[in-house]
Amino acid sequence: MREWAAAHYEMLKDFAGPVVTAFGFVITAILAIAGLKTFSRWKREKLEEKRIEIAIDALAVGYEAQLVFERIRSRLVRDFEYEDMRL
Repeated sequence: MREWAAAHYEMLKDFAGPVVTAFGFVITAILAIAGLKTFSRWKREKLEEKRIEIAIDALAVGYEAQLVFERIRSRLVRDFEYEDMRL
């Protein structure tokens, strides 16, 4: 094996640099594509988290408004005001 490497050293050294460079480009491209897919998934998750957060805030505002309107109505309506409306 050593004799073969010594005999072909001149040829191998000329091709080693470009092969290693091409191999590095391929690995970099694979990692970049995988990273972009991961980034798009992360971005989608963040958007969904924001939508859920906004929905929970809207629900909380709705419940607070319901309590406020119940309080407002209970102060204005007395028993004697709607006694004749009952069946």
